Amino acid sequence: MQIESGPASGDRNRYLIIFLMTFAFAGYFFYDGIWGYLAKNRAEAARVLPGKIGIQQSDLPETFGDTPTKPEIDKLLENPPTEPASLTEQFGQPMHVKPGLQGETYQYYVSDYGMLEAKLRFGKIVPEGLVWTKWAKTREEIQYQIYVWGALCLAVALYALFRLLALLGLRVTIDQQKLVYNRTEIPLSAMKQFTNFSPKGWVDLVYDSGGSERRLRLDNYRVDRYDEILDHICQHTGLSDPRPQDQPENDPDTDADEEENSPGQ
Repeated sequence: MQIESGPASGDRNRYLIIFLMTFAFAGYFFYDGIWGYLAKNRAEAARVLPGKIGIQQSDLPETFGDTPTKPEIDKLLENPPTEPASLTEQFGQPMHVKPGLQGETYQYYVSDYGMLEAKLRFGKIVPEGLVWTKWAKTREEIQYQIYVWGALCLAVALYALFRLLALLGLRVTIDQQKLVYNRTEIPLSAMKQFTNFSPKGWVDLVYDSGGSERRLRLDNYRVDRYDEILDHICQHTGLSDPRPQDQPENDPDTDADEEENSPGQ
């Protein structure tokens, strides 16, 4: 008699669920990081800029570029420049220039992450007039969404997929001569004992391999016909069954009869 077993549904379903959930989360994080958050930032810019700098919404570009960013502005404010050329060298030409009163001019440098407003007086930058306005998400938040959350979920999804594919290829067969667990062959005559039994449903099979002692974990969460395989091993090798045996319940009527018929009554 030969018993053949594939993977149990427990481990298979667990890794399938982990894969589907983490892959879906990875898609969500990558979508937000690559498209969603930028679209949200650009929508906020399109809402704020017309009223702030006096430009028509129809004249706004679809994208605003990668610079300036909050870290760049923080570094700039550590030693504020006085010459407008310093800003154009770092951020390019301002998107819009608006004249003010009494020799004042306002330059606006806009990116997908926020807007730098630079106040000039008689051609010189007013240090306290450098004001940063951020959109909904900073570049760092967007990158974190992609390279941390997205990458982490994708890594877990790929690991779960690898384990799932390995499980789907699991094959266990046993007959009167040997047990074959994937590519591991164990003659019944080499089996020595069961150890480390757990009521949760696993046990280690100790066997001899070329003079050395090895162990194979049999797990009912992984092997579908776990109990049948253990029964077969015990029947054909004489090894003790590691599973606790159910004790028959005492019949109260039988116990009473035995007491009545016992000597000395």
